[in-house]
Amino acid sequence: MHNNEHGTGALPPPDFAWQMGKTAASIRFVNEAMAIISVCGADDPDRQLLTEAVDAVKRGERVLRRFLDVEVFLVSGFPFPWEEGKTEASLRFVREAERYVADGRADAGARQMLGEAVDAVKNGERVLTQPLEIETFLVSGFPL
Repeated sequence: MHNNEHGTGALPPPDFAWQMGKTAASIRFVNEAMAIISVCGADDPDRQLLTEAVDAVKRGERVLRRFLDVEVFLVSGFPFPWEEGKTEASLRFVREAERYVADGRADAGARQMLGEAVDAVKNGERVLTQPLEIETFLVSGFPL
């Protein structure tokens, strides 16, 4: 007898039900993490970290909008929430602006200008599609 609730009907098979409403990036992360978990020893610290990450993604507590390499996750963890959906140019600008200030290269005016710019990028008010050097920004601001 064929079960119409799973496989060919509206609901996925029980083992795949967690995928409902998940992004392709989240599903790929879970699949790749599960492959690594399957070869980790029981006392391997990566196993526990990956298991917790997989559970968070399956429960919908973490949503990945961009692919996250499992090896990168093991080093850096999940991206900060503000990073989700940002362009590479925007992410690079924020990292470089924060480094510029932290390295002591910015005077008070530049610190304020960069702080406001970083907030605008993090809040999604500004989206950079092309790389923007910090020195260029300090002279001419955001491109129109």
